[in-house]
Amino acid sequence: MADNEKDLDLDVKSGSKLNTILLVVLIVLLLAVAGAGAAWYLMSGDDDSAAAEGEEGETAEVVEAQPKPAHYFKLEPEFVVNFENPGKARYLQLEIQLMARDSGVFEQVETHMPVIRSELLILFSEQTYEELSTREGKLRLREETLKTINQILQTGEDDPGIEQVYFTSLIMQ
Repeated sequence: MADNEKDLDLDVKSGSKLNTILLVVLIVLLLAVAGAGAAWYLMSGDDDSAAAEGEEGETAEVVEAQPKPAHYFKLEPEFVVNFENPGKARYLQLEIQLMARDSGVFEQVETHMPVIRSELLILFSEQTYEELSTREGKLRLREETLKTINQILQTGEDDPGIEQVYFTSLIMQ
């Protein structure tokens, strides 16, 4: 019986060694498959750029137009005008800042400042208290101010010059 126990003991030991070897081989194969899958996944990310290649093999460059940063210019001194109102004396005080993407346009604004101030004073004095009491009236005045300034600077739609006008202070009394 001792011989049978030794044979069984040897079979169990050799079986466990075989199981250990099979387990190690299985783990190595699993790691190899996982590594191959990860490599394929990372390499397939380049397919998007390959699809963008032209017939000659050159990659097409997509350039997204990023707007230039905004620059601001304050019109000084503030504008103070009397405006139309039957029966009572009313006045309007405005502080204005201009916004442009090209700060070089502000040199033109300074050059034409007497004309700009004159035209804006006339525009502001034509307003009525009732019109400027509403949000729509203030927005309309901003648009008219922008249009007036850009007409003086002789800029068109291709070159907007001044892009926006901001009323940083608006007092009516």
